[in-house]
Amino acid sequence: MIALHDCLPIDPRITLRDQNPELRRDAVVPGWWAGDVWKMAVLLHRHRPDLRLLALDAPPTGLLLVSGLDPASRRLEETYEAMVAEMMDTDLAAFGTARLFALLAPRPTALLDDPAALDAALFA
Repeated sequence: MIALHDCLPIDPRITLRDQNPELRRDAVVPGWWAGDVWKMAVLLHRHRPDLRLLALDAPPTGLLLVSGLDPASRRLEETYEAMVAEMMDTDLAAFGTARLFALLAPRPTALLDDPAALDAALFA
């Protein structure tokens, strides 16, 4: 399993690749920076339907748990350049925060306190 943070940003202004704080001064929370990690969640959803993606509403910008990985698979390695090209020029303002949240359907972080439910969400 892998865990990716910053996959559920609440403000497109914190999702710029550039960490320059001046670019985020008008953000809901100016000190936050999530970068464009959210794009990986979209790409995994599109290109790896065989993987289990569990988005959690963990503050401040979400957590994505990925299970069902095959260490022998080279699929992501083989499609890496095409995937980068597919999303490089996409920003969250254009993609839509609501669309991202609908795609990933985040669950409450409290799910981590329920081992049976967590197991079912990740491995069933």
